[in-house]
Amino acid sequence: MVPSFAIRTHVLAIAYKRDRHPKIEAHRKETGQPLIAPEDETIVAVASDTSVTIDRPVLDLNDTASIANFIAQHLKLDV
Repeated sequence: MVPSFAIRTHVLAIAYKRDRHPKIEAHRKETGQPLIAPEDETIVAVASDTSVTIDRPVLDLNDTASIANFIAQHLKLDV
């Protein structure tokens, strides 16, 4: 008997900020740039090194474990 496996393919891409796929915005205070998220509904969360008020989850940019956990939960991965 051959086991059945569900095949999932996920790609983690850096850049492509204007494409229409779900993404996490990386926001650094020192750049002085405004958030993209208020104008882009495909951004599912913001990872920032400063306090941000927005209607989506805000993650600590320096806490890679919490960002990885968010991605796993968002994609409904069993990890």
